[in-house]
Formats: sequence, structure tokens, C-alpha cells
Amino acid sequence: MKRSRLPLHAFRAFEAAAEYKSLTLAAEELGVTHAAISHHLRSLEDQLGVSLFDRSKRPMKLTDAGERLLEAVKTGFDRISGAIAELKGQEFEGNLTIVSVPGLGANWLTELLGEFILLFPRVKIRMMTMSWHLPMATEDADIAIVYGSADQAGRRVTLLGQSEVFPVCSPRLPIARQKNVRPKDLLDYTIIHEHSTDTWTRWFITCGVVPSNDMRSIFFDGADLTLQAARAGAGIAMGDMPTVGADLREGRLVRLTNQAVPISHPYYVTTPPIERLKPAAKALEAFIIEKFQKL
Repeated sequence: MKRSRLPLHAFRAFEAAAEYKSLTLAAEELGVTHAAISHHLRSLEDQLGVSLFDRSKRPMKLTDAGERLLEAVKTGFDRISGAIAELKGQEFEGNLTIVSVPGLGANWLTELLGEFILLFPRVKIRMMTMSWHLPMATEDADIAIVYGSADQAGRRVTLLGQSEVFPVCSPRLPIARQKNVRPKDLLDYTIIHEHSTDTWTRWFITCGVVPSNDMRSIFFDGADLTLQAARAGAGIAMGDMPTVGADLREGRLVRLTNQAVPISHPYYVTTPPIERLKPAAKALEAFIIEKFQKL
């Protein structure tokens, strides 16, 4: 498993379940639901291809594989805690305000912030979302992720990246089970648009298909809503790896074809000038850029 794909939340759930020998007690310790702990453990076992617990016994007992993983997880978390302690915590504590475009914020950044807090638990983060096509109040944000324009007066701007979009849908739709999906096959389904028809039109034309004017369509004002509609089986939406990567890995969405087109504009990270950049914000900025580059 690549380091960039290590499921830190699942490892924390596994450690707690192994310690308490109870999913209920582990959930109480981490402040989450019993179902969340169970999901993390099943997902981890699926990724590793081994059983970590012998669930036929009460209380639960670790398998040999579980014992080996627990030792590695404890060692890893202990080393992280030790490294943080060595930093004396001063430069990586305090409050951070994050502003993001909604699609990337809801579908990628939220999980990333959870991983960051595991590494730096003394940092408190407040996150807000603002639509990319409206003026974003970023002047007071420690970090802002913006889409479309790098014009951020008085702020330091770093290119995050420009990804590609491709069609995705719920595995419940018949086309998700179809072999060799052709671009024109998508015209038989409801097409879910973000703001306008621009992205879908570019994709169809790139694939050599003329989209029909009378095709079924739903329009939403952001990627977070288009993807939620796709998960619900309302139709076919466009997604890129930052926004649908977790959905594809966990089976909530299916990628229909390999054909993709670049998104219209890049994503940027903006911060205050370097002399006013908080140390914790600098660390989070580097964390965000590193994770995006590995998508």
C-alpha cells in the first residue's frame, strides 16, 4: 500500500477496537458511531485481504495478522506522537481558518483535514466553503483553495493543479454494469450538469458525439450537489480524482469510460504573505499540495 493511500482513520479505529475488544467502546473513545468503526475495519480488511479479528469469539480477539498490524500501527503512532512532542508544539498549534470551493472542500479536503489533525492535534481548524463563481472572502483566511482565477490581491498564490473530469454514476444504474460503454450510450440517461452544459459539451465533442438538445438534464450550482445526485442514482455526473477518488475506491460511484477532458481552470492555494503565514498554515499548505500531487 502506497504511503499516500495509508488510511489513518481506519488505523486509529483498528487500534481502538483492538485495545477495547469492543466496537461500541472503541466508538465511544473516538467519538464516532458503531457503524463508522465497523466500516473502517471492514474497509481495512478488504484493502489488506486478511481478517484482523476473530469475530466468532466474545470479546473479539485479534488474528495473527491483526497482532502484527497492531504492533506496526502502535509503533507508527508512537513515533508520530514523539516527533510532535519534540517540536514542542508551539509552532504547530493554534487556530486556522480555511476557505475552499465547495466541491473540493466537501469531497476531498474534509478527509484530508482529518488526517492533518491526527498529525497535529493541537491545531484547531474552521473550514468554510464559497462558490467559485462568486467573490470569495479570502482576505482573512489562513489558507484558501480557489478555482479559476489566480488574481488574489495581497495574497501569496501557488498553483495546486488542473485535473481531468470524466463521467461517473451510481453502481445501481444499468450502464454501470455495461461492458465497453460508448460515449453515445450516455445520452440515454439523465445528464447532471454543474452550472452549465460547458463541461459535458466539451466531453461529448472530444469523444466525437453531438449531444442532443432534448436529452434529460439536471442542473446544480456546485460539484458537491452534482456528485450527491450521482450517488443517489439520479443520473450521470462529471468528476475528477480529487472529488470522486474516495467514491470510486469505496464503490459509491463507478467511472464509465477512460475518456476525460481537462477541467476549465486550475485550482490554486492562496495564503497571506510568507512573513504573516502561521507555521501551522505553512505545514497544512505543504500537506495539501503533496496530497494533491499524488492523486
